[in-house]
Amino acid sequence: YGAQPNIMKNPTLLLFILSSLLILATQAAPVRPNIPEVFESFFVFQFDQQENDVHLEGHGTTVWDQPKGKALEHLEFPRNPEYDSFVLLRYDLGTIYDIRHRVCQKIPVNETMPSTWGWIANANFTGTRNFRGRLLDVWELTIGYATTGVAVGSDDPNVPVFSWRYSPQVNITAEYRDFRSVVPNPDFFIVPRLCNASKININLNDVGCLARTTIMARAAVWVDDHVPYNQGATHDGYREDCSGYVSYCWETSKPGYVTSTLPQICHWITKEELMPGDVLLDVSEHVVLFGGWANAAHTEYVAYEETRPGEGTVKRVTPYPYWYNTCLLYTSPSPRDRQ
Repeated sequence: YGAQPNIMKNPTLLLFILSSLLILATQAAPVRPNIPEVFESFFVFQFDQQENDVHLEGHGTTVWDQPKGKALEHLEFPRNPEYDSFVLLRYDLGTIYDIRHRVCQKIPVNETMPSTWGWIANANFTGTRNFRGRLLDVWELTIGYATTGVAVGSDDPNVPVFSWRYSPQVNITAEYRDFRSVVPNPDFFIVPRLCNASKININLNDVGCLARTTIMARAAVWVDDHVPYNQGATHDGYREDCSGYVSYCWETSKPGYVTSTLPQICHWITKEELMPGDVLLDVSEHVVLFGGWANAAHTEYVAYEETRPGEGTVKRVTPYPYWYNTCLLYTSPSPRDRQ
């Protein structure tokens, strides 16, 4: 086989090996993004909701001042204006103002505003991908059934170019344009006049009256039956997905409500008011049944949920509120027994 080279006597070979290792190390460990929590940006996005077969394209403005508890997201859908929305987060005032169809819902909050990009600290670098002819570093984090991701340039990792959240129910992709780390104009956060006297209307005609112990007993049935996730099938007459499962637990009409219509039979509550049988709800994506706190600090809770194909109905300890970069709303069945 011939003599083996002694790299210590071959400086050129040694330099080549060290250079190659340095390149590989650089490629394997790019700079982790540190995206600011105070910014404003115009963006375009795609929204695909499998549950209702909704496929939308639009644009919007997002403005955040997380340290001061203020944010604004104004979304417009030129081809589907009925989906336009204006959401003003005023954690400093203890309220989220959600305007759709000229109706303002005021949602109480009494906690610190969640971080926009804090999830990146736990994200994994998943490689470099081509986005519209541009190679970008990709960072992703999967918690529960949802994957959140961001793509950044290697030359400026603190500026997001694309972000996304994928789940069995909803896929959302945003492309940021003119992202700027600046202190927003205070006028962005003025509460609209429309919200001064608005109330949330609750439809109580289709809600059974169940004790919380009954709700939780029903929740255990699907867990014990290992009911799979399948939006095209039913179990006990209810659709086999997240909102169908909650509808079963609450014993609503069959085959069950969807995430966007559950607020018709709920009212908003605060984190401190959460009790077993309540839910944590993102109206555009997912709903989780609250089973009680898992620790004294109230940073984890027992969640009952229909998650995704291959996993189905599960009971598990989950970090509060659920996954990163998602603001979940707390709702309670009404007029159910709160004992």
